[in-house]
Amino acid sequence: QDGGNSDKATVMKYNGSSWVTVGSAGFSAGYAYYTSIALDASGTPYVVYEDYGNGYKATVMKYNGSSWVAVGSAGFSAGGAWYTSIALDASGTPYVVYQDYENSFKATVMKYMQSNAEINITGNGQNIIDGQTATSTTDGTDFGSTPLNNPVEHTFTIENQGTDTLHVTGVSLSGPDTSAFTVSQQPPSSVAPGSSATFKIRYDAANVGTHNATVNVGSDDCDEGSYEFAVRGITLSLNAPVGLFETDITPVSVRLNWAPVSGAHHYEVQGRKVGAAVMKTLTVPVGQSYLDVNNLPNKTQFEWQVRAVLDASGTVVSPWSTMRTFTTGCQTTDSLWVTGLTSTQVTLKWRAVPGATGYRIRYREMPSGSWKSVLITDGTDTSYFNSNLKNNTTYAWKVQTICHPAAGLAYSAQHQFTTPVPLTGMSNQKMGLHPAEPAAEGMQIEVYPNPAGRELHISVRQGSKAEMRLSLQSMAGRELMVETVEGESVHIRWDMDRLPSGIYLLRIESGKEVLTRKVMV
Repeated sequence: QDGGNSDKATVMKYNGSSWVTVGSAGFSAGYAYYTSIALDASGTPYVVYEDYGNGYKATVMKYNGSSWVAVGSAGFSAGGAWYTSIALDASGTPYVVYQDYENSFKATVMKYMQSNAEINITGNGQNIIDGQTATSTTDGTDFGSTPLNNPVEHTFTIENQGTDTLHVTGVSLSGPDTSAFTVSQQPPSSVAPGSSATFKIRYDAANVGTHNATVNVGSDDCDEGSYEFAVRGITLSLNAPVGLFETDITPVSVRLNWAPVSGAHHYEVQGRKVGAAVMKTLTVPVGQSYLDVNNLPNKTQFEWQVRAVLDASGTVVSPWSTMRTFTTGCQTTDSLWVTGLTSTQVTLKWRAVPGATGYRIRYREMPSGSWKSVLITDGTDTSYFNSNLKNNTTYAWKVQTICHPAAGLAYSAQHQFTTPVPLTGMSNQKMGLHPAEPAAEGMQIEVYPNPAGRELHISVRQGSKAEMRLSLQSMAGRELMVETVEGESVHIRWDMDRLPSGIYLLRIESGKEVLTRKVMV
């Protein structure tokens, strides 16, 4: 009884120069009283003691060369056991004598009869070796790949190949990912000779990735009292990527976009000309949920799809997304608006078209004035200032995109504006104008329409050319759209079709300034 180890049992031996511990010090389950030791013919130590951790009953332990293990069941006596003592016969059978609480404190002698039960475990009819660390789908120890929230259950069989009844103490789990597995059905407590029984293990991980555990089957098999084998499962993202859309379509290039997939390491995109037989697969750099594709032929229709890759090796992937199509070519600008409207002047603005080399603006007085045309030869210029307007007059205007090698592109949809009547001393609000909202020193913001329909326009003007980061967030703080731009005056259009109705937060960061606006969809 080792006072230095919580009064538990400890065995030490003299190695010729010093005393050393045999196995672990304090190896008993609890306090150990009335300890007694004996050695078999091979020198294996057997220890008996009154076992506080097992109801003060008798327990015999032996050292198997690496650890102390119970001989039979721990706490095997009917009740409390005092003055325990042990001896072994010539064949190594242990005998224990003790004062027996359950028998009027009289002496009782017990000997250990080795069980002739023999355990064997199979999965899918295939033997699983005790101590097996490799997993396989053949024997059911590998649960394969499954989506989140889609549990998989495998059945394993315990066979008793011996001549005595096999007593099973239960199935338990250990290892790094125990929480991903459960014993969904325990086996019966006994298996007759030549019979079998089953137990079930369920794999249902709460997170994406690979999960490993060890199954432990306890029994009274003489040499495989703890039958162990490894199990493994892989959990994938539930769905393929969604929210696919294209931006920056030009005669020779495109940006392909999709919503990020939780847990994805990277993505793969495959595409082809519509009607072609072979798909070309491209690997997307880690951290990107978009891909820029260049060197495409003009005026050609393509189809594409994307899947998530959930580990660096590329062996774990999600299903492919649904297919999308687009056509290369010079695109019509899809957003027109005006600013700075007075009785005689206006600034016409439009969303830039990727790949544009210039624009042609046409405008006229309504309802039947002659069209006037203005050519802009810089594809990065997306505004036109006109100071020669008539007051109280409605004008129509539209924009044609110019890019090479495309030609003859149709004009955008026609927009209108009306110049106000000049009224001396009246404010902009009285005149029905809506100037940009001052957001901070040196910066103005326009967000429209709000509530947003199919799209949301954001115009920002600041005092100097600088980088801005714009993000649309849920009220829980999750970023849904992000764009980084640089300039003194910028305009951004976001497609809002795939967002559910609700309130969102627009966040604009420029230098040390952080501005927010609520947006309704």
